[in-house]
Formats: sequence, C-alpha cells, structure tokens
Amino acid sequence: MKRSFLWVALSALTILCFSACERDEEQTLNVPYITVLEIQGDTLFIKGDFGTETGSVTINNQTVSADDIRSWSETTIVCILDQSLPAEIEVEVITKDKKSNRKKITRTTNTQHYISYLVVDEALGRLFIYGKFDPQRGSVKVNNIPVLEIQTWSPQLIICKIPYNGGGEYGKVEVSSGNKTASRTLYQWTVYFEETRPQSGKTGSLKEIMAAQIYLRGDVGPMPTNVSLAGNSELYPEAYCLYRTGGITGSDYDCGHITATWGDIDMTIEKTAGFTDLSGQTHFQVRKEHLPDGFNIQLDVSFWEIIPATVTTSPCIGNSTTYQYMQSSDLIGVGALTDLPLRFEPGTNNIKTDSITETVSSSAKLIWEAEDSHFYLHNATLKWTCYVDDKPL
Repeated sequence: MKRSFLWVALSALTILCFSACERDEEQTLNVPYITVLEIQGDTLFIKGDFGTETGSVTINNQTVSADDIRSWSETTIVCILDQSLPAEIEVEVITKDKKSNRKKITRTTNTQHYISYLVVDEALGRLFIYGKFDPQRGSVKVNNIPVLEIQTWSPQLIICKIPYNGGGEYGKVEVSSGNKTASRTLYQWTVYFEETRPQSGKTGSLKEIMAAQIYLRGDVGPMPTNVSLAGNSELYPEAYCLYRTGGITGSDYDCGHITATWGDIDMTIEKTAGFTDLSGQTHFQVRKEHLPDGFNIQLDVSFWEIIPATVTTSPCIGNSTTYQYMQSSDLIGVGALTDLPLRFEPGTNNIKTDSITETVSSSAKLIWEAEDSHFYLHNATLKWTCYVDDKPL
C-alpha cells in the first residue's frame, strides 16, 4: 500500500472534486466562487470559496429562505431544498453585492439509498458508512474488494472491518442491497513534514533536520449533522520520522569564545500506537482531530539525549575548559499540545501546503552579549505537503 519513505517532502498534487451531473459557466476564479454542488436527500451542499462574510443563496433565481440555510462557512454552505423544485437546479451565491459563478446540478430520484460520509476508526480497523440504506442487509466493497466483516447494518449507519493493506484499504466504497448500489470515495492522504531548525551561533554551521511521513484516511465531502468524529484520534499505523544533525558552531562573550560541537546523527524511528506521556525518551507519536474542513495534527517527536556534544570555553585569560554531555533534539511545532492545522484546499480533494515559522536561538549552550543577539537569532520552519490517493496502486 505504501510508497517508500521519503524524508524530502513531495509537492502536493491537486485533484478536482467529482460532481455528477454538473455544468459550469466560464468565469474568472474570485470570491464568491462555487466549485462543487452535492445533494444528499433534501440537503444541498455548496462548496467553494465564499470569503468571511455571509450572504444569500439563489436557486433557479429565487432567494433561499434564511431558515433553510443551515450553515455557512468560508468553504461550505448547507441548504435545505424545497421538494417542489424541478430536477435540474441552478445555484448562485451572493455576498456583498458580488455574485458567484452559476452552477447546475440534476437531482436524482434515488434518494432512498446513498452514502453521505465515510469515517475510519484506525485503532480498531473499522469503516463507518453514514447515509440512507435499505433495511435489508447487503454487501460492502472497497476498491471492488468485498469487506470481510459487516458488524452493523442499519438504515442510517453501516460499520464494517477495513484492512490496512491488500488493495481494499481505501478507494471507491460501494454499498449494495437488492438492486440498489450507492458509492462514495474513501481517500488516503500521504502527508510529509519537513523541518530545518538552525542551531548556529556567530560562527560555524549547526542545524537539526527532521522529516516525517504519516497517512490519513477519510472523506472530503460535506459532513452531515449526524456524523460523529469523536474518539477517532488514532492514525494509520505506518508512519516514520527521520532526524539528522551534527556540526560545530561558536559564540563570543565578554573576553572569550565558546565552541560547541555536536556529533553526527542520522536515524529513523517508527510511530508508536496511542498517544501517552513519553517524556524522557526518544519517541514519535501522532494523533489527529478530524474536522469538517481538514484535520488538526499533533506531532509529538523527541530524540532524547542521543547527540554527543562537547562545549569548549576559551577565556581571554586562563586555560580553556571542556565538558561533554548528551544533547536532545530541540525542534519547533512537535509538542504534544501543538495543533498543526491541515486544511483542505478549496475546490480540491487535497490538503493544502502550509507551514509554521518561529524565531529561535541556539540550544548548544552558547553565551553571547545581549547587543549581539541579532547574530544568534534564526527562523525555524516546519512545513507540510500532501499527496492524495483515491485508489491503491
């Protein structure tokens, strides 16, 4: 299922969301802009870029009642459809007297059997299929491979086992009962994190490099109100973290010089299951919070006391002194309480490239004059990019 681990992050690939029976007007992309329309039962989900101001929605040139607009965000608007509307509807969004492109969709008649959302419980290897289904138990396939066990079948929710590999771990999910079949895509995202954390003083070169690769499975569609995402913090079990450092740097103080040397380190560790207090040891653990517009990721990484370090102090008067110790990593953005915001790129199925940056100083036990601080302050950046798959290779 997995690609070989790459510590250099790949550029994110953008794949346009699917939408059956849609037609567009040609129009320059601006705000507001509609990218996708989707109908689930009597609910219309409008996806796109709508800015920060709320406005109004028109369907077939008629303004939708404010009571029928159930939610409004920068990327998704949810409306209740009047059942008297014709099969083909045309939608427009208006904000601050600015009109969006118009987009059309044809309502299908099969509203009694559909999949509205997919959630994966990675801890127990289960797939939650939300929607509307025939009460008669049928079959479930993922990427055209039958699931081995259906644990729950109800008119609103199906729970089945899903493997971690073998070709049926993500892709097109099909629920069949009688002569009815509903389908929806379960996506997998491969997320690459990379960080360069400068540790240099005034002289020399010293830095830390970290790269991590994780996998997420889930849905990008509008999230119905009955979907529960609580308790699904575990990630796909396979994940890796690479760490590199080593070099020499120095600083000046009063009447003296300090040199810090870090031995070369190049190691890779795997993610451990769960998320617990692992202070005081080398570890790599991750947990997620699944949101309607993406994920919050907590990337907890520490390489504890693995770097052989030597510090030499050379005063203007007197002899030099040297001491040795074991240094730990000092990366940004990788604490157990730091949320990294992975958000879907509007109009695509992918997670957008993003980063966080902090101003840092050296952790190599250097000393310097306060007025020279500008020599010792650097920017550290943690960046993430993503590749999306809708079918195993």
